[in-house]
Amino acid sequence: MPERTAVQSTDTLYAYNFTLIRSAEVLALVVTDSSGSILYQDELIRNVPASFYYSYTGEWQYTGQNYPIGKIVRSLGMAENEQFTVSLVALPPGTP
Repeated sequence: MPERTAVQSTDTLYAYNFTLIRSAEVLALVVTDSSGSILYQDELIRNVPASFYYSYTGEWQYTGQNYPIGKIVRSLGMAENEQFTVSLVALPPGTP
């Protein structure tokens, strides 16, 4: 079941935190209403690296990446008590 969070129309969606297990050729953020209509789609981000273990430093790299949103819920056309979904879509290299 997807994670659900209650927000008000005056709240700000600051950022979407994520970690990829496979590099993405294209990454897109999409906000949809309860009927699936797109309310907002941000610019596509290209060539997003996946997390990996770098043995030279003994640390994981690219974990906890951040996709800034910076949108007030009301600016997306949403009113109180309406449902919406924020999705981050990652397409792997070679996707037609």
